[in-house]
Amino acid sequence: MTDIALQEGEQLVGSGPVAAGDTVRWMIGDTISGVGATARVHILVKPVRPDITTNLIINTDRRTYHIELRANWDVFLNVLNVEVHDSASANQLCDILYGTEARKEGRNHRLNSPFYVQILRPLYWAGLLSQCAGDKRFGGERQFVKTPLWSVALRLETDVLVKEATRH
Repeated sequence: MTDIALQEGEQLVGSGPVAAGDTVRWMIGDTISGVGATARVHILVKPVRPDITTNLIINTDRRTYHIELRANWDVFLNVLNVEVHDSASANQLCDILYGTEARKEGRNHRLNSPFYVQILRPLYWAGLLSQCAGDKRFGGERQFVKTPLWSVALRLETDVLVKEATRH
């Protein structure tokens, strides 16, 4: 997630002060920290998939911001590198990447489906991830784990955080 923090006291103005070209594949919201003269508006931006771009316009009482947003595979792959080392479900990965509030607000299915179709499934088809169906008696979520090809094909910043599996 990216936090665009405005200056202290800077306020959003007009109807629809934050606009983006692609609001389907980008989650965009705002919040405020501080109170009174030290209040600060934060624009929170998060892509729902890698390798996408869009524009963002923010209108305030001081200026208009024109921003180009780019999502890239590095973030997603580094998170997956650590999280699917010992296996994780698509729901667990969505919670890590997009926050647990998405599930509470009922948006998790909207995020989980594209996340599976556009990220997990291609990595599975490429042989980088293995997937197995979970036991329906225990919640039955499909689990993903890295295959041996993952470490051969990819060199990532988070490799140092992942401990090698014990082989017997």
